[in-house]
Amino acid sequence: MSSNQNKNQKLINSKIEYSGEILSIRSDLIELDPGTNIKRNIVEHPGSVVIIPKTKNGKILMVSQWRHAIQQTLIELPAGHIDDGETPEEAGIRELQEEIGYKPGKLISLSEMWIAPGWCNEKIFSFLALDLIPSQLEPDKDEKISVLEFEQLEIYEMIMDKKIVDSKTISTFMIFYKNELKLQ
Repeated sequence: MSSNQNKNQKLINSKIEYSGEILSIRSDLIELDPGTNIKRNIVEHPGSVVIIPKTKNGKILMVSQWRHAIQQTLIELPAGHIDDGETPEEAGIRELQEEIGYKPGKLISLSEMWIAPGWCNEKIFSFLALDLIPSQLEPDKDEKISVLEFEQLEIYEMIMDKKIVDSKTISTFMIFYKNELKLQ
């Protein structure tokens, strides 16, 4: 597929249909070819971060929290959205302090990934956090989080056994895990 495939698309108009605290919904009318117009609904999101906090003894800190949208408690890596004016690195440090009570001495970029590029512009930046230092920020009022600690192999097995089903956690952990295996 050519990266020039959509060069001929023309935006006819764009309208914000809904604007909320963290996201907006935009409707675009696009001309694909002369006489062929389509409507696209796009969720606009400021972006988010997901972090693998690795302790000095090699364990990974994760969180367990209730997710209202799916009515389930999930085991996930610490994560959250990027606040206005924050860099992804600043958001990662803040989220760790809010969710697990640590800040990293070292933060290493792992990847950048689009969540659902067919209808959403959210990009997730993933990091590995090392040299953890106790540092607690006030957690978000709507989050009741439990901090859990796992061996890397345990996390891999929980993914394979469908006990961890969060896509940002799975993809970030698998990128990290594959790189860890190469280093051994």
